[in-house]
Amino acid sequence: MDVKTLNLRMPMMTPQRKKQALLGGIFVLLLAVAALGPVTGFVTFGNPYQEEIDTLEANLESTELALSETSGSLTQCQQDLSSKSTELSGAQSVADKCGSDLTLAQTELSASTGELDQAKVQLTGVQGELDASKNYATQLEQENSRLKNDNAGMQNNYSQLMENSAKDLCCVRKVFDKTLTHYYVENNVIVCTSDANRTPFSCG
Repeated sequence: MDVKTLNLRMPMMTPQRKKQALLGGIFVLLLAVAALGPVTGFVTFGNPYQEEIDTLEANLESTELALSETSGSLTQCQQDLSSKSTELSGAQSVADKCGSDLTLAQTELSASTGELDQAKVQLTGVQGELDASKNYATQLEQENSRLKNDNAGMQNNYSQLMENSAKDLCCVRKVFDKTLTHYYVENNVIVCTSDANRTPFSCG
């Protein structure tokens, strides 16, 4: 609280009046002591700033408590920040490794793509050769079929020729040997025989 100093203009007092006032004050003090009884200790006067001091001390204690709590929160925040920084560093390391792996994979993919393109070119060449081989095989099959037909025809002609030749030859020999009824060919030579297990001939 504010204390205002009051300047009181005291009236001029004569020595006689000062003496009377002093005696009056002493008398009043004696009456007060008589009324209150024995007084021990010292008389103290109230401090007009005590209330503000108490308020300031209370505010200071509250501020110190808040500061302590804030300091604890700050410490926790610093610990959390350190932990998150460590996690971020680890995540960054993983990200860097993933980036390296991705770059390596892209390089390998590029190389594989080049190899694939080359393999496609080779496959096209092989496919062309395969198609040519198939065409050649088809031609060979056709030629083989033709040769088989020609051979069958030749075999038929040969058999017919041998049959006619055997008939002519064996019929002539039959004139001299009545037992001759069959024939066979051995080393391209017609042999007339009476063996019934051979090819028969007729002279009619």
